[in-house]
Amino acid sequence: MKQLWLPLLRATRSGQDLTGRTFSRLTALRPHGWVVYYNPNGSTKTSLPSWMCQCSCGKEVVVRANSLLSGNTKSCGCLHKEWNRSSKGPYGRKSGLKGGS
Repeated sequence: MKQLWLPLLRATRSGQDLTGRTFSRLTALRPHGWVVYYNPNGSTKTSLPSWMCQCSCGKEVVVRANSLLSGNTKSCGCLHKEWNRSSKGPYGRKSGLKGGS
């Protein structure tokens, strides 16, 4: 791992290198950088490490490391789309999409 990414790896929960690890449908490819979040009033900001990941559907997405490790992010969004296409949708009722049964 290049020296450039060392601070990013240290910030990723105990300095874990996530490269090659799979989280549901996402595989971590490489560190991407820092994602900066601002409070609604703009007074404070938080920087979180992020990773470039490849979904099993082939799409590449940038995901925060903490979202990968906690399991909050499981795909690029394709999982949610597939879920909604099912006959009952995500909450056990009809999804309301045209063409659904």
